[in-house]
Amino acid sequence: IYSIPHAILCFLVYLLNKELFLNCNNKTFYNWVLIFITTMLSLSEVTFVSSIGTSFNCIPFSICVVSALILLIKHFKNEQLNNLKLAGFLLGVAIGIELMSFVYFIAFILTFILCASHQNLKTFFKSIGIISLFSIIGFLIYDGYWAYSLFKYFGNPIFPYLNNIFKSDLMSFVNYQTQYTATNNLLILPLVWFNNLPQHIQVEMMPFFDLRHI
Repeated sequence: IYSIPHAILCFLVYLLNKELFLNCNNKTFYNWVLIFITTMLSLSEVTFVSSIGTSFNCIPFSICVVSALILLIKHFKNEQLNNLKLAGFLLGVAIGIELMSFVYFIAFILTFILCASHQNLKTFFKSIGIISLFSIIGFLIYDGYWAYSLFKYFGNPIFPYLNNIFKSDLMSFVNYQTQYTATNNLLILPLVWFNNLPQHIQVEMMPFFDLRHI
């Protein structure tokens, strides 16, 4: 039973790669090979492999995020706003499951902006508004009551995060910080603007081998 979310995510990753690389008018052998390779590489991430047989870590909210990406691709193929509505809703649910998923909402919006350059401004801003509105709805449905409870009892709807803004008396105004071994990931090291941030270091929590970083 605990493996079901993991299996669903595996299938969704396959569907995402299929949407990206399979042209309905040109289903060649090479397309299927590309889908297989990209799917295997996608599923080789260390935390994903280490959580096989569980519903821990990022599995639950990743199901929502990958589903939203699939719907985004479908939207650009058939221009149906219902795909955007459901995608936005799923992103909101993902944020409700784990607040750190907000970074995927930002990435989703940036992806949409890059892919929607062909749209007129009215349609473009309408689409952005639909994604944002339904993300808020999804978040409130999944996490609204919990956020209200946190605000009621702790004075911070996302306690203990951002306490320098909400200033709950039950948490230090300085956010919790951790430090792990600095990473030697060659994909990250060239990012000078990130490396030189004051009082910050790049970290990796799990020093395992990742096939994507060969």
